[in-house]
Amino acid sequence: MDNNGFHFNISFTVFDHLGRNLYRSFTTILGEAISNSWDAESTEVRINFDAEHGLMHISDNGTGMTRDDIQGKFLKIGYTKRDEFGHNSPERNRPYIGRKGIGKLALLSCADEVIVFSRKRREDDWVGVVINNNRIDEAIKEDKTTDEHNLDEVTPTSEQLKHFPFEKGTVIFFNNLKEERKHTEIFLKKIIALYFKFTLIDQEFKIYFNDTEVTVDELKGLADDTQFIWTINSFSKDPYISLITPALALEDIPSKKPEIRGFIASVKHPRFKTILGAKERIGIDLIVNGRVREVDIFKHFPTARFPEQYLYGQVHIDALDGGEDDNFTTSREGVQVETDIYQEYLNEINEIIKSIMDKWDANRVLLKEAGDVDNPRKTPAQRAATDLFSASSTEMGERISTENGRRKAKEWERELADDAEYNFEMYSQCFISENLARKLWEEASITPDDEANTKITHWRQKEQRSTERGGLSIQIRSSVTDPYYLEMEQLVRLTDPDGGGGTETAGLRRDEKRFTPLRNAVMHTSRLTVEAKTELESVFNNIKARVARLLERE
Repeated sequence: MDNNGFHFNISFTVFDHLGRNLYRSFTTILGEAISNSWDAESTEVRINFDAEHGLMHISDNGTGMTRDDIQGKFLKIGYTKRDEFGHNSPERNRPYIGRKGIGKLALLSCADEVIVFSRKRREDDWVGVVINNNRIDEAIKEDKTTDEHNLDEVTPTSEQLKHFPFEKGTVIFFNNLKEERKHTEIFLKKIIALYFKFTLIDQEFKIYFNDTEVTVDELKGLADDTQFIWTINSFSKDPYISLITPALALEDIPSKKPEIRGFIASVKHPRFKTILGAKERIGIDLIVNGRVREVDIFKHFPTARFPEQYLYGQVHIDALDGGEDDNFTTSREGVQVETDIYQEYLNEINEIIKSIMDKWDANRVLLKEAGDVDNPRKTPAQRAATDLFSASSTEMGERISTENGRRKAKEWERELADDAEYNFEMYSQCFISENLARKLWEEASITPDDEANTKITHWRQKEQRSTERGGLSIQIRSSVTDPYYLEMEQLVRLTDPDGGGGTETAGLRRDEKRFTPLRNAVMHTSRLTVEAKTELESVFNNIKARVARLLERE
């Protein structure tokens, strides 16, 4: 051994672990390229993607690099501009995104061959380097170190320079992309519009994809499918918010932590959250300094609440990247959850989401649509009645072929909504209570008295006349035994003749007599007055209690 002492020797296996195995998402890889351009003070980054042939090149008009920069900074694993310039860039005062200096490994390993060209000024010569990942694979198999593997230096061809529209900056060519060719242009443009919000910090920063500027308009479909929106701490910088026309007025949610900003919105139906493909639903994402840092923070709140299916949004907390501590995971695809600062923010976000879930339910109730079944604002029966009315009215609207006809139906249905909810609920309770009483009658083998027989004969004859008049030859009722021709008054009287005795029996007799005309109005689809609803609820609660007592008997 020589006398120079010991030193570290880095195996290419580490290169493999930190790059290919750590960054699994093409979104993250795109994010590294865009973030590099951002950190390089560029105002324009252009991504050209050819999925069919597995090709991509990304160019920017940033500060560019010399040969020494490529070797001493770009190819130096662990180099970060923060060590040289601090937290913000010197020219445009942008917060730096790069922190650990290893994200480039993902960028440089996503294709069989990656070629980097750069220059700092128009009059400078181009410098370039080729990263051949097939050769690196061989180096990994042979357990070589980085000192034992040289990268080829190249200069760009005239054909390659056709793809660089700027006087200075950097262009990276990716040849034979790996898994990423499965993504479509529409998908990737939505990803960029959704997850990269650098323009909120510097409006001059533009991203182009296949020669078309990526703007918030890529998300117009999502905005159209959005029903409600809430801002956090009066956040209004994101132009996406202005694309949304909510069904009810936008509402702001104040937070005890002023550094938390953003918006949370809800779609009209959960299927509208699948804008990125059948298997990927958008959620509530964490944005730090213009870049997504964690996708769908709902995973930290395992509530499984119904509104979660509808909610999405973006929460901005730039303070997570403002100090010396690194709060992000090595993969840059998440935040270190165990840190005290992130736990504090998550607790506050959880409270905000709870408040919004309650407001979402109130809004849905107001619009007579399915809400949060776990919210005590309405009983399960009331919610089920609302859902049934909503589904029925939607189906009716689909049968009407003219726009004017659908408009009229919608207006009238809105007028009927409150009464429909009430009648649907009361009908179901009447149906259950009366048929339970009939089952009790049959179980007890009760013989009707003269009063009951008169009723039974009357309704049988009336049904016979109606059937003949209608020309029907089918049997209408599934059961034609005696109790199915009696109403609640007779059913309860004969099933429970004692009725508990005394004043209770007399009171129940009165309830049954008062109940019948109210019940008939519901059964004949009439709309009840407020007084009639109050009366029906009062007497029906007593009758339901009596039926329940009958069922409790041995």
